[in-house]
Amino acid sequence: MDAKHSDLTTKNKIMEEATKLFAEKGLEGTSTRDIAKATGSNVSLISYYFGGKEGLYKTIIKEFAEQAQSRMENILKNYEGQSLEPSSFVARLREIISGFVSMKIMNPDMSLLLQREALSGLPFAFEVYDEIFSSVGEKIVAIYKQGQQKGFVKKDIHPYVCFFSLVHSVDFYMTANRCNTEFIKQCPRFPEGKDLFVDQLVKIFVEGVLK
Repeated sequence: MDAKHSDLTTKNKIMEEATKLFAEKGLEGTSTRDIAKATGSNVSLISYYFGGKEGLYKTIIKEFAEQAQSRMENILKNYEGQSLEPSSFVARLREIISGFVSMKIMNPDMSLLLQREALSGLPFAFEVYDEIFSSVGEKIVAIYKQGQQKGFVKKDIHPYVCFFSLVHSVDFYMTANRCNTEFIKQCPRFPEGKDLFVDQLVKIFVEGVLK
């Protein structure tokens, strides 16, 4: 293994284990020693690769945000030049929602980590939210707005409220999937219940806004 590949493997391992710790304990409750112990690495590597614990935390959030942005833009490219009609509106948003849920399932700790950050008022990731997540959100909101302009999405639907309700429904549901109460077990479980969950989101937040 060459040095470059070794560095990448070490960085990824640190990010993976740190994400779990940040989700469980929060940024303030996680020490660099905790991260080093979980990864079997030296504390100094966190500073070397990320400039410290906060830099590592911001990198984790930024990388996830960039992945979400890239995935959504690839989906939207498939619809470039196509007119927006009720059927394509549903298909477009279904694909976006499915991709978003898939990313969360692949990164199960990110929902809790992002909820912690948002509830704290975005003290460490304001720029990432403002520049990347907001950009992604605006493009999805634009689809709802275009549907309203075309006349097939209800005018009394607030596109931004709809978007935030959708996104945070996914985050909260991902967190609830960690629990095993009999009540929660009645809902689709991940990963096997992913398609049913996406179907329900589409019925509520996409088909549910059509006239």
